[in-house]
Amino acid sequence: MIGIILAAGRGSRLQKLTKRTPKCLIKIDDESLLEKIIKNFKKNKINKIYIVTGYKSKLINFPVVNKICNSKWRSTNIFYSLNCCDRLLRKEECLISYSDIIYDAKCIKKLILAKEDISILSNQNWKSLWKKRFKNPLSDLESFKTKGKYLDSIGNKVNNIKSIEGQFMGLFKIKPSGWKKMKKHQKEEYNNNINKLDITSFFKTFIKNKKNKISVKNVRYFWHEIDFNRDYNLARGKIEL
Repeated sequence: MIGIILAAGRGSRLQKLTKRTPKCLIKIDDESLLEKIIKNFKKNKINKIYIVTGYKSKLINFPVVNKICNSKWRSTNIFYSLNCCDRLLRKEECLISYSDIIYDAKCIKKLILAKEDISILSNQNWKSLWKKRFKNPLSDLESFKTKGKYLDSIGNKVNNIKSIEGQFMGLFKIKPSGWKKMKKHQKEEYNNNINKLDITSFFKTFIKNKKNKISVKNVRYFWHEIDFNRDYNLARGKIEL
């Protein structure tokens, strides 16, 4: 099992916090987001870890991990960063984490146990968190529905909270057989033009083909996303979580 952390972006919505440092290096309780994620991987005995870097890549230095640089980070999105790991994804079972989230290490254990080609985690505690993050939660939330144990809808704008059964957490696992299907869809749907593509949007079109399955694992463990200054203050305890 290989761990991959996607950390190429700047995180411009955090304004001054990321002016001189990558988003993944901002600290919560004297520990960077990246350090927290690496610890979570190691707690689950995932010791072979790769970080996809981009913005201020030279500042990201951890002797226990390998770096893959997305040299096009200025003009590309997170799905392109995932493709920078193509040689790993083709051969190894990979557990992938966004770099702007903090979460309980048990989340990773849930994914390790998943048997399907592609598996994602769904946050079941999203309602309480989103009420703290946004005055109008529906202004940011997107559809997330399942059919049986598989993803049925993701990434659509919604007007009704009933369209949301959970929330994609930026944590997922891909087996080589799953990556093969994703590469096929990437070619057929996007003609490999993926520079501006985010992962949620990819999953949205991927599951339209009923042959493409994404397994959903529900969790209620601690999880928090840091997109805005308010999120940062929430995580630091300045606003009660």
